[in-house]
Amino acid sequence: MKRTFLTLIVALMIATPQSALAQKDSEAVAIETLTAGEGEKKIITSGYGYNAESAVQDALRNAVSEAVGAMVSSTTIVENDELIKDEVLSLSHGFVKTYRKLSESGNSTDGYEVMVVAIITEKQLIQTLETKGVKVEYNAGGIFAQYNAWDNLKKDELAMVEKFFGVEALEARSSNVYDYQIQLHEPVRRDEKYEVGYTITATQNSNYEAEFNYFKSLLAELCYEVVPLTFQMPTVNLDDALPEANHYVYKTPNGFDRKGRQKFKTHGVDICTHVVRRNRTVVEPSRAYGTGASDEFYTKFLSADEDYITTQLLYAKYNKLFSAQDISRLNDSQLPRSESVVFDIFNKSFTPYIFALVEDSNVLTSYKYITLYKFTNPESLLIIKRYLSWMFGEMKCDVIFKTTNGDHPTHFGSRNKCVFEVVDEYETDTWGDTSRCIYEGYAFLKPTRVPHTFHQGFMMTFTAEQFSTIRNIEIVPHLRTDLLKEIIDR
Repeated sequence: MKRTFLTLIVALMIATPQSALAQKDSEAVAIETLTAGEGEKKIITSGYGYNAESAVQDALRNAVSEAVGAMVSSTTIVENDELIKDEVLSLSHGFVKTYRKLSESGNSTDGYEVMVVAIITEKQLIQTLETKGVKVEYNAGGIFAQYNAWDNLKKDELAMVEKFFGVEALEARSSNVYDYQIQLHEPVRRDEKYEVGYTITATQNSNYEAEFNYFKSLLAELCYEVVPLTFQMPTVNLDDALPEANHYVYKTPNGFDRKGRQKFKTHGVDICTHVVRRNRTVVEPSRAYGTGASDEFYTKFLSADEDYITTQLLYAKYNKLFSAQDISRLNDSQLPRSESVVFDIFNKSFTPYIFALVEDSNVLTSYKYITLYKFTNPESLLIIKRYLSWMFGEMKCDVIFKTTNGDHPTHFGSRNKCVFEVVDEYETDTWGDTSRCIYEGYAFLKPTRVPHTFHQGFMMTFTAEQFSTIRNIEIVPHLRTDLLKEIIDR
């Protein structure tokens, strides 16, 4: 096929049902987030009250209090405790530029709890504190301002991610997203010992969706930038920040019919393709909670060699100069140490740390929604990975052998295969001829079959005397973070 004859025709949705589906999908992936501008700070926090409104007011006061704590030393806060409470927190509404309620729970009897994301006017708050004689610690700017700002951004991001997805946050979660069943196998006698095999089945329950929605609502606010992708047959709008979907159609001349009319051949183009592993397994906690993942969620962006015209028209604008200044700002040794062109689908300052959330399916592809969340700190991604593995992968249950001598619980240890793989490494292939895609991170694949179920077999060995005392075996769910702590503390 010669390039001179290649014409790109914008994909049009002719069939009414499919057009309606595309419109519905577009609405489904809309992501509303609040962004802090210069002199502002983004805070996510909770509040409590006798009704929803009083809980929101408490949350906003807490947000201003957190902002104060971030810029004033603990010693200064203690020294000026009453002043800050009376003069600053009482005026908390004046420092809240805007806010959005992320969740609400409770009732009129027990009270309400809400979670909000708020934009605090840090500049105005600093001025008020200084007016009251409170010493504020902040960088005045100058030639190093951009580097200080970036380092502070990474620090604040990590603190917020730790606050909601760290080990202490996990201990506060009260939901087990799986129901567990145990199936005993026929004991096997080997000499004077008995081997008792059993299989544990974990089946997704109603808590799964609630915990997933909690995670998803927070993720968009914690990340540096978010981009949703829809996998449908859309119209192409070159003025958009991103093409609306993955799949397009173009036509090329294909001879003439008997009446001399030009014929065309229709081709489908996938701007990017995704390779997802189908057969997941149960692994040891060290593999699930470690810095790597067992397999890849692999993204291959269309290269110039494969479809030159599509590349030039749709994606040339994503070739961005990765300058020496960018390298200094990021200060990450694994990034290239020279100027080059990178492929970047985001709008804000470049950073390679990506978390991909993959969910739902349709007739065109195994997954319909792929949302990419960009972070500034690779440590943030590791905390998120551990959270997901613990919340949605770990078998959180004890097997209790009831004997005539009492109950004997057996806990899963670090060498047991007891964590289902829910997180992959996020990997990308080269884009085009001159630019490179250097994203890295993790991907979480939400099960498309509901309820999601996984199984794992275990074996216990008993002496003849011990075996004779066993009367029953039970399985009891728990929410301890023993295994996760053990891996982190190593």
